[in-house]
Amino acid sequence: MNRIYVTLTGLWSKIVFLLMVFSFSGGVAYSSPIQWSGNEGNGHWYEVVRLQERNLQDMTWEAACNYASGLTYGGFQGHLVTITSEGEDTFIVGNLVEDSDSWIWLGGYQTPEGGNEPDENWHWVTGETWSYTNWDWDEPNDYLGVEESYLMMWGYEGDIAPGTWNDTSNDPKSILIVEYDQPTPAPEPASLLLLSSGLIVFAYRLRKD
Repeated sequence: MNRIYVTLTGLWSKIVFLLMVFSFSGGVAYSSPIQWSGNEGNGHWYEVVRLQERNLQDMTWEAACNYASGLTYGGFQGHLVTITSEGEDTFIVGNLVEDSDSWIWLGGYQTPEGGNEPDENWHWVTGETWSYTNWDWDEPNDYLGVEESYLMMWGYEGDIAPGTWNDTSNDPKSILIVEYDQPTPAPEPASLLLLSSGLIVFAYRLRKD
């Protein structure tokens, strides 16, 4: 009886550990997100996702938006980053963007209602107020008359100031920035039961091995 109890205790310890890993990281771990803390910070976490590092293909803005919303960190839901202040912009460029980075997806997009000027009707994916901007000197401009309805950030690209913004088309790009600031929805009981059952089988196989 004691042996069975000890075995089950060890089994449940492995299950609890695996649940913690899945709930915290949401999957395979890469470079850790960085928190914007301190007096000027908002407490949010930020992460640069370089798709090639994860063996993923370049993504359109819509694909990047969906990918970011599927990521979690520390119990927070991800989304393409929304930059609403100069301080936030400075933090991101100074702590996340590397010399080799450029053409980085952000969480801004343009809708056609009310006019078709390049600088009108921009929105954040979170619904936050669109007020702060950091456009490059001649942006947004719908370059060569092409509709450019998605927001990207310049990294280190020639003589362009890093961190400035550009309106762009939906061509795939290889880098995106994810912001984590929304609590992750609690899993439904059925989903949690299914995950627990799978982890029990996994832990049992680990014990046999």
